[in-house]
Amino acid sequence: MMFDPQQRLMILLFRLLLPAVCVSSAAGSPYALPEPSQDRWMYPSNATPGTRAQASTFSALPDSSGVDDRWAFYLFAFDTASIAPPGLEPRRYQIRSMRVTARIGQDRLFAYDPTEDPWNSYATADVPAEIPDANTGRPLELFGAGFRNGFTAADFTEFSPYGSNTPGQRNAYPLGYDHNATPRDVSNNVTEQFEPLPWSIGQMDLAPGTLVPEGTVVTFDLDLTQPGVAHYLQQGLANGRLWFSLTSLHPALFLDGEFVSYHTRDGVEHIIFGDAAPAWSADIEIDHPLAITPHSDEPSMVLSWPQAAGFSYTLFTSPDLSVSSWQPLHSETAASAGITSFTDPIVPGPQRFYRLSISPTAP
Repeated sequence: MMFDPQQRLMILLFRLLLPAVCVSSAAGSPYALPEPSQDRWMYPSNATPGTRAQASTFSALPDSSGVDDRWAFYLFAFDTASIAPPGLEPRRYQIRSMRVTARIGQDRLFAYDPTEDPWNSYATADVPAEIPDANTGRPLELFGAGFRNGFTAADFTEFSPYGSNTPGQRNAYPLGYDHNATPRDVSNNVTEQFEPLPWSIGQMDLAPGTLVPEGTVVTFDLDLTQPGVAHYLQQGLANGRLWFSLTSLHPALFLDGEFVSYHTRDGVEHIIFGDAAPAWSADIEIDHPLAITPHSDEPSMVLSWPQAAGFSYTLFTSPDLSVSSWQPLHSETAASAGITSFTDPIVPGPQRFYRLSISPTAP
């Protein structure tokens, strides 16, 4: 099929930014979720997994007594498929920034430490601390989450079994990466003598060393430059679910109150007021594929793109890219995932540009 040279078709593939659809989004960030879709306290003696009002983090160090160094941690996930179309290649989710916030659930039981502490500032039953802790308190650390014993990120839930209490054997664990981006379980980094490379250290609007009041907001801005982290997040967006772990190595000295506790989505504070559970926000640009090919039998162009269920797709056209010149050409709401297409006849006239707008059909 031959085309008139005067009927040139210029094609522009746009990077797409999803509009805001949820409350509690961060300033300037169109992607936000006000609570996890799954959350649980990962502790072997937790009798109410998935429904507990608070989740605490602490360590068994210096005497681990045959359990993980990071003995209790807070595990939660955000289902992102409702606001960011899943199913694309992970590389197409370009993450500029990502933040998780959480609220402290109990009053003045630990001191605020905004800095990372080296592994050898902690002691084990066999090895004393090699260096003193440089400041008061211990940091609050955020990691991803890994799964084993037949469980995966797709099928683990807040009600799934904990697994064995033997070190390195529980079904879900805080996941980190080494400097070569190799994934690893960081549950026992002190005993195994390596730096865990946390993805974020919790920050608060307090002076370092201050005892932390109940209700204090802890902010975790993820370090996207760390090996492995960006890819983990991109893969999670492609799968429609992001898992995180909040941990700390505060000693489990309950009589002295040395432990951290977070509000969960199941607590009365969050159920009534709606702002106590962990929240997620991000600045993400999606490089969405838009294929454009000549029709085999007629003077027209076939535009096709992948779609995800629950999203509306509107194709616009413009002769000159000016803001006021864009006109809707075709719109449809996806009932299921797949590839859709639209055929645009070629008519005499100026060049044509295309762009694809994507929006969720429900908040």
